[in-house]
Amino acid sequence: MPPTLGSGILPVEARERINSASAALVGERGASALTHRQVDARAGLPIGSTSNYFRTKAALLKGAIEGVITRESPLLEVARSVDTRDELQAGLLGYVRAVTGEEMQAVKAARIALFLEGRHDPELRAWVAEARRGYAVVLSEALERLGANAPDAGATALMAVVEGSIVAITCTPAEDPSPGISVVPDGIFRQSGD
Repeated sequence: MPPTLGSGILPVEARERINSASAALVGERGASALTHRQVDARAGLPIGSTSNYFRTKAALLKGAIEGVITRESPLLEVARSVDTRDELQAGLLGYVRAVTGEEMQAVKAARIALFLEGRHDPELRAWVAEARRGYAVVLSEALERLGANAPDAGATALMAVVEGSIVAITCTPAEDPSPGISVVPDGIFRQSGD
C-alpha cells in the first residue's frame, strides 16, 4: 500500500494540491501572501504538510509555477494536434480566451505575478524561463509541422502576442485578442514564402 499523509492523502496528490493552492494564493493575493500555513489551509492539508514538500518560499514559488502549468497544459494541448493554420489561430485564440476566462482568474493573475516577481529573483526568473521554453517547444513543433521556415522565431513571436493579449485582457477586460493572434501567424507563414 502506498504511503499516505495522516489524512490518507497520497504524497503525489498532496504535491499537486500544494502547487494548485500556491498558484491560487499568488493569483489572488500576490507572492507576499504565500506562506506554508496559508498553503496548508488553502490545500486542505494538515498544518506542516506544505513544509514537508517545499522547505522554502522559493520552493513554494516554483510550486506555484508548476500549478499554473498544470492548469494551462490542457489548453495548450490543442497546439500538438493542429493540422492547419486556421486551426492554429483558432486554438491560440481559444487558449487566450480560456486563460482569461472567469474560472481561470487566479491562474491568470498568478502567471502575471510570477513573471513580475521573477524580475527581482534570478532563481524564479530561471524557473519561469524554463516553463516558457516548454510552451515554446510545443508551438515551435506545431509551426514546423505547418511549414514555417523559422519555427523557433515564430514560436517566440506567438508567445509574445499571446502573453501580451493575456496582460491586455487582464487590464482591459473588453480587449479583443483576435487581431494580434491572426496577424502574427500570417506574418510567420508569409516569411516562409506562403
